[in-house]
Order: sequence, then structure tokens, then C-alpha cells
Amino acid sequence: MQFTSESFTAYSLPSHAQLPGVQPGTVMFDPSPDLAAARELLPKHSDLWDALRDDYWAALMSSKDLPNPLEA
Repeated sequence: MQFTSESFTAYSLPSHAQLPGVQPGTVMFDPSPDLAAARELLPKHSDLWDALRDDYWAALMSSKDLPNPLEA
């Protein structure tokens, strides 16, 4: 996530490790984050987490890899 109007030192979550050389105002997630953990770590951004959840499910449900229920 990048907060362009902020100037805090970039860091990663949940480790809170500083990220030198990364644009200030940036928050990155440690490898393999999940949406529930992100929501807990940054609850003020529920609108973002809701949009990501909706996009994820829309992409999943439109996948061509889903089994055809008529062939079951």
C-alpha cells in the first residue's frame, strides 16, 4: 500500500521491518499475507479490504477452471 501524502519510513507488516530505499509512505506485507491478517493489521482501511475481497471472489467465480455443474 502506498500513502502518497504520507512521509513515514516505509515498512513491512507484520514484522514492522523498515524498508530503506523504498518510497516513504509505503507499507508492504511480508510474504504470503492473507486478507484477514491485512484487515486486522490495518482496520481503518476496511473499504480497501472489502474491494479486494469482492475482486477476488469475482475473479474466482468467473474462472474457466471451475467445474461445470451440468457435467457433475
